[in-house]
Order: sequence, then structure tokens, then C-alpha cells
Amino acid sequence: MSSSSNDAAPWSRRQFLTTASVTAAVGLIAAPRAAAGQPSGASAGAAVAPTITTAAASGPPSSDYVLVWNDEFSGTSIDTSKWGFNWPDTMPNTRFFVDVSAYNPSYVTAHDGYAWIKTDATSTVIDGVTLPYQTGFLSTKGKFEFQYGYVETRFRHAASATPSAPEHTGIGGYHAFWMLPHYNDSSSTTSGTPSLHGTDVNGADGRGSEVDITEWGASGTSVNNSEFWGGYGTGGTGFTGPHLTTTNSDPQGWHTYGLEWTPTKLVFYQDGVVTNTISNTNAFISFYPEFLMIQTGIVKWQTTPNNLPDYLQIDYVRCYQLPNVTYQAESQALSGGAGVNTNHTGYTGTGFVDGFAASVGATLTTTVNTSATATKTLTIRYSAGPISGAPTNRVLGLYVNGTKVRDVTFTGTADWNTWANNTQSITLPGGAGNTIAIISEQTGNASGVNIDYIALPNSADVVSGNRVVNAGFDDNAASFGLGANTIADIAGWYVWSPTGSDDDASYLEYGSDYSNGWNAVHYKASNYVVYTGQDITLPNGTYNLSAYVRSSGGQNACYLEAKGFGGSAVHQNVTAESKYRKVSINGIHVTDGKITVGFYSDALSAQWLAFDNVQLLPATGPITVPAT
Repeated sequence: MSSSSNDAAPWSRRQFLTTASVTAAVGLIAAPRAAAGQPSGASAGAAVAPTITTAAASGPPSSDYVLVWNDEFSGTSIDTSKWGFNWPDTMPNTRFFVDVSAYNPSYVTAHDGYAWIKTDATSTVIDGVTLPYQTGFLSTKGKFEFQYGYVETRFRHAASATPSAPEHTGIGGYHAFWMLPHYNDSSSTTSGTPSLHGTDVNGADGRGSEVDITEWGASGTSVNNSEFWGGYGTGGTGFTGPHLTTTNSDPQGWHTYGLEWTPTKLVFYQDGVVTNTISNTNAFISFYPEFLMIQTGIVKWQTTPNNLPDYLQIDYVRCYQLPNVTYQAESQALSGGAGVNTNHTGYTGTGFVDGFAASVGATLTTTVNTSATATKTLTIRYSAGPISGAPTNRVLGLYVNGTKVRDVTFTGTADWNTWANNTQSITLPGGAGNTIAIISEQTGNASGVNIDYIALPNSADVVSGNRVVNAGFDDNAASFGLGANTIADIAGWYVWSPTGSDDDASYLEYGSDYSNGWNAVHYKASNYVVYTGQDITLPNGTYNLSAYVRSSGGQNACYLEAKGFGGSAVHQNVTAESKYRKVSINGIHVTDGKITVGFYSDALSAQWLAFDNVQLLPATGPITVPAT
């Protein structure tokens, strides 16, 4: 049942790294090292003192940022509630054309306050492909995703998996710290490979992009800061994006790598110094929640390694966010007599917008991209000082996408240097180009309001909210060998068959063309009936259930199921699919504080079902992470 399209086109993201014509080095800064790894002038392979751990984190660019998610790797194993070990399933059928390393979960460990990813020259065969190296992979796909904020990691290449080990020398594994959007459906595929959305710099059809926060090719001093969107189509067509570089004089030593992501720009940091900036004036900026990955290993385009093993030693990964996304009024679209002024005090930014009293039709318009339909609290910071003959309270019209929502009453302020907040509930559809407009519709100074900014909650305080345990079937995978089907208990799931004789029809498989990692399977050489399920306790509410599936088809019955939640059981049938597609059961109203989700097969001999990435999410959208 495993398959990999080994004659597909190479993954074009990596092709960029060998194409000099697109290596546009813009605003390059050779950033100094923030931490002591190998002392300056030390000979290659010289021992490093244990005090290497004293190197400070760089931290976010503003004290307004709040830590919302982090892993300090303080345990004795990788926290599987935060990390998975698979190549990103948003990009199936690409791994073998980039890497010559097998991703082995046992190569990722945690001890002594660090995560360690080993790369060595142990050969293995997966789906008929001989991979001469093995390594590990860390991904927060389905466990943590965010939209806007600052994310940072700190790592180095070490000669061995001990904190006081010398820095790795020679050529070992490359490294990458990067992001992809959690967006994948069968309608956005090219030769089975889901595309990134965002076909132009204006974000038409736009959602997410690949962002390479840092990427180093195992030799030299050039480090990449890049963004790509538009998809990974056959032959590398259909995607584009800025590919920028910076310099790192010691890329195997301790460094911090960070990214500030806002609605208008991506700012790349190395050791607390800005290395590159990509803005929405010439690029598409993702507005869809994205997940994080840290990767090492051997890739086809790098120089052949001459010193293995190599250990990527990771100190931490931290994500920070602002409480709100602020849109300064003076930077928004103004029309009908609205203009920028600075003749009062107390405003933020570079000015405020006035003209609403003088001109009926004066308009401030803000364009907002949203990842999903949601009701949000809009905050308008304003001033409404005394005007002779005008009412104390003023009124402006509030519009969303050209439709009036309501008249908004602004309580008068003591003077024009005093500012207040007015909050309004609005619903924004998911997608690009939503407009929020504030319009003067009153005469006689009754719309006399100055506006400093508008703000929306940072919807990036997001984890998946997934209630399914071991949703990607990787949690006990480290104990299994690579390259073979494994009949075993599946962590977090149970197996049922009418007489117990078909329990062996439910098992794990490695090397699926969905995730190139572990997935669950129903299969047997004789007729069988089997159910793989999970009982979940959860708060009452409305949930959406989904999974990625493929199937031989032809079964008497084959479906995804939700039951035991206080209502009638609901099914979503699975039909013949050669490649993974998403199936969903939406609007499940849980009233009993529990639910059972599972997969049922009543099949003839050799008919099969494969399933992966099972998600049970609140129907109201992602949940908020408390500040820590």
C-alpha cells in the first residue's frame, strides 16, 4: 500500500539554492555570533568548555510580545504533544527527490536540556529506494500552528550528543528552520502534490507560503532567508518568491535564528540582527496559520559529507505574539476628505486621521486577510473632543466588505489630546481582501472623530486544538524498525473485530505517500471486519472531525465515524482513492462530554484503507493559548 512517485519532478524549493540567477542578496548583514561555541582562532576540532550553554537568547524585537508556546527540551524524551517526526505531509511525493536521508524517529532524542538530531551513514531501503543516510525530523504539524508573531530557535552542530562536545567540523548535515501552512485538500493538487496558495503578490487565491527562516547547505558561509508561494507543481512550475541570503562565518556554531511575521512583512534575524526583510510591496505575505519544522540530514544538492555522525543540538524553540494586530489609521486607504494630521498629542504611530466632521463620505478603509470565517472584536482608538454646536457623542458608519454593519456611537472625550477605545463585534469571512471601512454619514459635525488606529485580536494565538491522541500515528513509532509494515498496538487507539480474529487487520505502516512516515492501515489477505477507534473525553460543544484517507475501494463498508457524543452516530464513507484526500464530518454537537471517533472496514480479501492525520477540532476555530 505504500507508494512514492519516484519519477516525479524534484522539489523546486531546493532547486532555488543552486540557481545563482535568483540568489538576490538584499540588505545583507554579516551578523556576529551571539554565543561562544568554538572560541575565535581555535583549531578545528578543539574542545569547547561546558560554559557554551551560557549564550543568551536574542528574544523578540519588542517587549510587547508575549510568549505563547515554547519547548526548552528539559525532559528525557521529545514531547510528542508538541512535535511529530515526519516529513511535512503538505508536500507528499517530494522527499526522495530532495533528501538521501531516511527520517528515523529514534534519531531524535532529548537529554541534558537539549534536543538532539543525529545524522549518520546508516543505509536503509524505503519503498524500494536506497537511502544511504539516516537522520531525524521535528515538526509541529497538527500540534502547534500560529499566525503572526516572532519565533526563534537556537542550535549548533556538535561532534557528539553531549553538551560539552566540540563543535562539529568538516562536512556533515545541512540544517533548516522553516514553516509551512496547515492547508491541504484534494482541490489544490498538481500531480498529487498540494500547492501553496498565493498566486501573486496581492494574494489572489492566497493563503500561506513556505518560509525558510534559516537554511544552510552543509558547507560555505551563505545562509538562506526565503519565502515561496504558488505551489510545488510538476517541473517546479507554479511557485515563486524571494530567495535571499546572508553570511554566517561559523554556521555550525551556536546561533539564534528568528523571524518576525506581521500582516505586511517577514523580518529575518540571526543572533538578534536583522539580516533580510520581505514586505508586501513586492511579495505575498502569508496570512494562514503555519507550523514549524527543524530539519537536518543529507540532501542531494549538498557537498558529500566527510565527517559523520553529526548532531544538531537544539537549545529551545519559542513563539511570541502581540495581543492584537494593529492597523495604524494614517497607513490605511483614505478617501472622501479623510486625511492625516498631527496637530494633537497622545496618538501612536506617525499621526492620526481626521476629516470626518468636515466631509460627509470621508472614509478610512483597512484591508484584512483572515484564514477562516470568524467573529472578532474590533478596537477603534479615537478622540472626540468638544466641537461648538456638535453633540457630545458622535456617530460613524461601520462597514465590512461594503455592507453596513451598524452605526457606531463614539462617546465624547474631554479634549482632542485624550484618546479612548471603542470596541465592536464584526464577522469577517475567511479569505483575502476583506475590507473594514469607517465612514462619515452625519452632518453638522456629528461625525467629528479622529482615529488613531484600529486593532483586531491576534488570531495567531493558535494551537490546533486537536482532541485526538496520536493523531499522526507516530507516538510509539520510535520502537519500530523502518521500511516494514508493523502489526502492533497503536498508542492511544484500540482495535475491535467481531470475534477478535481480525484484530491483525489493523496495523501501522511506514513510508506512506501522504506523510512519508507512519500511518494506520486496514488490510488482510482474507475477508475481514475491523474497527480502529479512540474514546475521547472533552467539553461539550460543536466539533469538526477530519482525516486524510486513501483506499482500494470495493469494500462492503468503509467509513470514518463519530459516535457516543449524545446524538446519533454519523459516518463519512471512504471510496477508492489512489492518493490521500481529506474527508470530514462537520458540526458534531457533543452533549455527553465524550465522543468515539474511528474507522470501520467490512472488506473482502486484499482490500485496504490507509488513514492519517486525524483531527477533532472545535468548530468555532482554533483555541487561544494562555500567556506563559
